[in-house]
Amino acid sequence: MNLTVYVILTIVGGAILIFADILDDVVGGIFNHADAGNGDHAGWFSLKLIAVFVTGFGASGAIAILKGVKGDLVWVTGLGAGLVVAFLVRMVLVWLMRQQGTSHYSIQDLKGKTGRVLTTILPGRIGEVSIRLRETSITKPARAANTREQIEQGTRIYVIDVADDVVIVRQKEESDAR
Repeated sequence: MNLTVYVILTIVGGAILIFADILDDVVGGIFNHADAGNGDHAGWFSLKLIAVFVTGFGASGAIAILKGVKGDLVWVTGLGAGLVVAFLVRMVLVWLMRQQGTSHYSIQDLKGKTGRVLTTILPGRIGEVSIRLRETSITKPARAANTREQIEQGTRIYVIDVADDVVIVRQKEESDAR
């Protein structure tokens, strides 16, 4: 293969990568179903990762030719560099996907969690609390388990139950879970 072929591969790979990214945003994850990944949307045979490989293969092959490399060593260089670039990009994509938290939860997931009072809970009334669940901070209306108790703003609380959309709380004790 000559320099022109490697340059064309670089351009085509880059264009497919850009096209796949734009179309994926517009259509809403159309390429995620064909990724052959395990839910992290970075499968080895995803269109985006194949485009990264083709771009890396073409660019490194072109650079090898410009540096004076001859024969089969050019495509071997392209193959190696394409694989390395695809591997590194996949590792970054997997890491980024794992950093994304989910905001999906069941109200029952809040039982046993701790949080902090945002709006004072007056006796027999409803206040507001913030509860940390996984990597998400959730605010919920709250009522004190002891209906004669007042729990001041800023106080650490422990969720003991849930009734409808209201969490039932008490002041956190040292023995409570984090």
